[in-house]
Amino acid sequence: MMFLLRPVEGINYNFILGMYSVFLVLGAIFLILELTVDVQAIKGLYLIFVPFLPATLWCLIVRRRWLLEKGSKQD
Repeated sequence: MMFLLRPVEGINYNFILGMYSVFLVLGAIFLILELTVDVQAIKGLYLIFVPFLPATLWCLIVRRRWLLEKGSKQD
């Protein structure tokens, strides 16, 4: 299962982390709106964005390894 944490060549993990972060923030905004504003149309909408939490954590781990490999290749 360690292959899941190994970075793949040709993928920009900075971009992926950025996109995951954007959608994670969007989900947090919908959660805050649900807790503060009583609008039926946004009830549960934050649940769509919940999978981005573990995906962001995964990407942080892989990105760290990617940066370490990238740095060692330049030396």
